[in-house]
Amino acid sequence: MKNRFVFLHSINFKIGLSFILILIVTIEIIGAYFVRQLEDQNVSNFENSVVVPAYTLNQISENLTDNDQHTRENIGNAIQDYTRVSTDITNVQVVDRSGIIVGAKDSEGNNIIGTQTLKDNIKQSIKTDKKITQIYYEKD
Repeated sequence: MKNRFVFLHSINFKIGLSFILILIVTIEIIGAYFVRQLEDQNVSNFENSVVVPAYTLNQISENLTDNDQHTRENIGNAIQDYTRVSTDITNVQVVDRSGIIVGAKDSEGNNIIGTQTLKDNIKQSIKTDKKITQIYYEKD
């Protein structure tokens, strides 16, 4: 019985085992670093793809001054054009200065156009006249 596990007591085995364990730990650390970098890059790319192009903003802002059916159709068309290009976006709301939603694309299919917005950050943005941008990530 003593002769079976003699190799476990040799210095060569201990050096080899130590080397393998250090190698495994190093690979784990490097892997975690690359995964974190990849995640940061993917989030950054997503945030860049979500930014509304200037021509869409101009088209919507020109139509926000009027409040008729044709204007709402134009805003709806601009939202549809934008969301058709970017498939990552599930919800878009265009809100006028009084807090009324004048255009929207809702993933749940709710018709929220013409209703008062319930989001506190939008109300705060209207009161302070500052731009607030929030991007929400939905986890599958």
